Amino acid sequence: MYEGIELSHAQSTLICRGLYALAAVDGVHPAEEALVDGFFKSTGGTDDDLQTLKATPFDISEVASDLQGDVAEAFIMSCYMLIYADGRLSNEEQAKVEEYAAALDMSNESLTALHDSARMYLLHNIAEGLKNRDVLDEVGNELGLSAAQVSTEKGN
Repeated sequence: MYEGIELSHAQSTLICRGLYALAAVDGVHPAEEALVDGFFKSTGGTDDDLQTLKATPFDISEVASDLQGDVAEAFIMSCYMLIYADGRLSNEEQAKVEEYAAALDMSNESLTALHDSARMYLLHNIAEGLKNRDVLDEVGNELGLSAAQVSTEKGN
C-alpha cells in the first residue's frame, strides 16, 4: 500500500499527530490508539516520544508543506485506515479528513479515490482469510463499497 514511500522521522511524527487528532474527534478507540502507537514505534519512536506526541496539538495548515505528494496521499490513506479501526466512519471523522485534504490541496476526486483504495485494501485483507466469499458482500456493504467493487475482490 505504501510501496516506495520513505518517511523521515519528522514526517512520521506529523502523520501520527494528525492521526491522534483524527481519532479524538469522536473519542479515541483502543484499536485506533494501538494502530498509531504501533506505527510510531515502528519508525523508531520511544514511549517518551509517544507521550510528547500525544500532548502536542495538530494543525494541518501549519504542517501541510511537510506532507506533499505521495506523503500526503499516504497520510490520507492512513486516516481512512484509522477511521475503520473501530468499525465505523463517523461524520466527524469524515469532516476532519476532508479538512486535512483541503489543506493539502487535494481534489475531491483524489480524496474519493483514496477512500475507495483504503476500503478495498481492508476488504482484500479480510477476504484473504475467508473461505465463505459471500460474507464479503456484507463487509463491503458495511464499508460503503459498491457491489461492483466487492465483486472485483470476490473474483466474480
